[in-house]
Amino acid sequence: MIPYLEWKTFALGPLTLQVWGLFAAVGVVAGTLFALREARRKGLDVAKTESLAFWTVFLAFVGARVFHAAFYEPAWYVAHPLDIVRIWKGGFSSFGGFFGAFGAFLWKGRALGLPFLKTADVLTPAATLGLGCGRIGCFLIHDHPGTLAHGAGNWLAVNYPDAPRYDLGLLLGVLDFALFGAYLALRRTTRPDGFYLAWLLMAYAPARFGLDFLRTVDIRYAGLTPGQYGSMLLFGVGLFVILRRVRQSPRSVSNG
Repeated sequence: MIPYLEWKTFALGPLTLQVWGLFAAVGVVAGTLFALREARRKGLDVAKTESLAFWTVFLAFVGARVFHAAFYEPAWYVAHPLDIVRIWKGGFSSFGGFFGAFGAFLWKGRALGLPFLKTADVLTPAATLGLGCGRIGCFLIHDHPGTLAHGAGNWLAVNYPDAPRYDLGLLLGVLDFALFGAYLALRRTTRPDGFYLAWLLMAYAPARFGLDFLRTVDIRYAGLTPGQYGSMLLFGVGLFVILRRVRQSPRSVSNG
């Protein structure tokens, strides 16, 4: 069983900083640096990729906040609309981040003239690295407690003060890092453009869909969390990319 470790804030001189914010920042830096490295390896314009990465991260955070307010705590934000800008209080949705990042990618990527699928194959695995780092922060502050763990599942459980429970921050972090590791192994082989975008979306979506059944505090709509509806949408996007590539003759191939 995994010990319960809690670390929510730390002092930096006179300032009190949030641990989740620290790991989110580490994730942004790590993901961006990896994306720029992959852009260089795949022959993309690094300066344009850097500009795209900035806007992708920025709109991902905007989308994450708006999605959380709209779908996870709508009643609270209707009653306290100014709280939406009080981001230090927390409240971000990874799926809102996905949608915000996708919007930035469509807008800025097109404006910069970057090839869509090839660039997506750079940014998508970088996102798994960044998300994995952020999930370490989620685990340390325990903002996603899960259901009670029994029997054989105890080795994945965290020894919460009340009882052994699954921790979704931990489990989703493991998923993100596993997908990133799989990408590092797969990229050694030449793949058609769009392969990693489709594969990562279609691998992440069903795993996330299943893990969300372990959540205890998330709002439900017709029995499903907002993340589960988002998972279905991500899977559909990945399937669409795959089917479109199958119908088309290969016109461009990534160098790994």
